[in-house]
Amino acid sequence: MKQVVAILIAFATIFFASLSLISAKSNVTGTWDYIGSSIFFNTTGIAESTGGDFKYCLTAGPSGWYKLWEDDPVGDDFVGERYLSHDECAIFRNIGGYVDGSNNEAEFYVKKTSQYKRQSVYDFL
Repeated sequence: MKQVVAILIAFATIFFASLSLISAKSNVTGTWDYIGSSIFFNTTGIAESTGGDFKYCLTAGPSGWYKLWEDDPVGDDFVGERYLSHDECAIFRNIGGYVDGSNNEAEFYVKKTSQYKRQSVYDFL
């Protein structure tokens, strides 16, 4: 049984990624605010941002390319991509132009283009 659990943990580490999300939803400027985290296979869940700067970090897994997209009903917008190694972060500055809709937020997600990773995401105002 212990071997099965160890194998499942190793499988999850290799084939799935975890994304920690940070948002600047508070009134405090100059700080990164934590949004949450999710485990993903190819594409993360949506992280809502009110503008400013946006950051995501690779916290586990091998190096690779990650693309930041903004989710829209009429076609998603490509924001940019970064190559990340373990414990590195990608920061996208001045992403306020992607804020739209009735909620006045941008809906970002990260799509990996290489092997499975774990990332942390931050939003900075």
